[in-house]
Amino acid sequence: MSASLPSGLQWLLVATPLAVVLTLVVSPIALWWYRRRVAHWMSQGLPDDGARPGPGHRSDDTPPGAPLRWMRLGAPPAAATARSGSAARLGVLPARLRLLAGHAASGFVCALALTLAFSGMVAHLLSAWVVPTLLLTALVPTVALLLVLQVTAFWQRALGIAAASALPWLLPENLRGLAIDLYQLFVLAPLALLLIVGMRFWRGVAPMVLLLALAACAMAVAVALVSSRWLGVQVSWDWRLAGLIAGGLIGFQALQAVQRAFDAGRFSDLELFTDTWWLTLLLAQALALAVASSQAAYLLLLAAYPPAVMARRLVWRLWPLAQPDAPPRALLLLRVFSDASRVEALFDGLEQHWRPIGPIHMIAGKDLALRNVGPSDFVAFVAGRLRSQFVGSLQELDARLQNLPSQRDADGRFRVSHFWCENSTWQPTMRALAARSHAVVMDLRGFTADRQGCRYELLHLSRHMPDLPVLLLVDSPQVYTALQGLLGGIDSHQAAWMVADVSSEQSTLPLPWLARLAGDRPA
Repeated sequence: MSASLPSGLQWLLVATPLAVVLTLVVSPIALWWYRRRVAHWMSQGLPDDGARPGPGHRSDDTPPGAPLRWMRLGAPPAAATARSGSAARLGVLPARLRLLAGHAASGFVCALALTLAFSGMVAHLLSAWVVPTLLLTALVPTVALLLVLQVTAFWQRALGIAAASALPWLLPENLRGLAIDLYQLFVLAPLALLLIVGMRFWRGVAPMVLLLALAACAMAVAVALVSSRWLGVQVSWDWRLAGLIAGGLIGFQALQAVQRAFDAGRFSDLELFTDTWWLTLLLAQALALAVASSQAAYLLLLAAYPPAVMARRLVWRLWPLAQPDAPPRALLLLRVFSDASRVEALFDGLEQHWRPIGPIHMIAGKDLALRNVGPSDFVAFVAGRLRSQFVGSLQELDARLQNLPSQRDADGRFRVSHFWCENSTWQPTMRALAARSHAVVMDLRGFTADRQGCRYELLHLSRHMPDLPVLLLVDSPQVYTALQGLLGGIDSHQAAWMVADVSSEQSTLPLPWLARLAGDRPA
């Protein structure tokens, strides 16, 4: 039936699935190579005139003069009231509800557009009950996306999508068949794509890889169609390859435009992910409807995207967050560079609960490379300029510190700022970030006395910032003993430093601890 479509549009029918498959294949490879490159540059030193501690900086290679006063925390309250109270003090719940409401509004606009498109395809069946059935089927992707935005673990996302997918089967028997057919034809594949690209091997770079892949595949297919149908030339692989390269260059220009818009604060990292998925869903369903009906007019379904974005932004504009009593509280995340999966789970929890309060600062590393591939990093990586993302001198550090984002994105969350450092630049970077932070979380699971990096950070904070709120996470008596030997801590309820016992299976920070670290100030 695709032959009934205009030949100028058939290239989309071929290019879109190719681009999706290419994205799923290339994204993990790109992340693997990206981690190798950042590991290489992290191990590099600088010449003698590189970044060194400036005048007045003391070497923190000796213990503090007096024992550090800290408070040892036990297990946090497990009652739901304690969790909800802490969430209220942190301002997490209102910000979370506002964020989900905005994405629900954009999904509802897309669902209305899909309902109209489905109605055109089954016009002979329309009745008072069929239209709600069409709307309910079209809302399944929205419900699934909202569930995905609520959780981070893969199995929880899979259960959420499965629960959303059960909606068509709950309808009355006379409408169930139509809903299931529409679900299987037009909704199942986009939901499977959402589940896959939500995984850590894809979610960091999939939106940007998809943009490159779609441009490259579209140009390769277009070259083949134009050459064979309009010029009557037998297309060889070199022509297809030339089209692929040309499309990739066009896609890279588009990716740079996305990077500039992101750096200018026009959208958030979460919006980049969700909008890419919505565009892919609308394009896939528009093509499927066009093929099923042999009518290219269904491609107008893509026109629903701008109103969907406008609906989301309107909800956020009409639902302003309460003005905080205090300025945004910047959090510095320090850690033992060891277990990547454990640190990723910790970061996911921090990101969900702290970003409504203030920005998160961190020194980037391989352990969180999958979580922090922003448009600027990816553009530099694709262009072979990843080295330019590293702090190479004190002058570069000062320039980047001056450009630290301090405002909320439209979705109500502050940004995560990560600094790639070499061996000779991470210490001044850590000192500078600590001076600009209002609290510190330091994951010391796996810490031993010979961990020189963590040793330096602990001693610097204890010598120069003993009043800065610090939460240290330990997972064994040995780690606590090592801390006592290094810092000579005294348990005191008046201390700013806190040592929290967590098991190695602890996935997120309990909200009561975060509330204490934030000073119980709403944001």
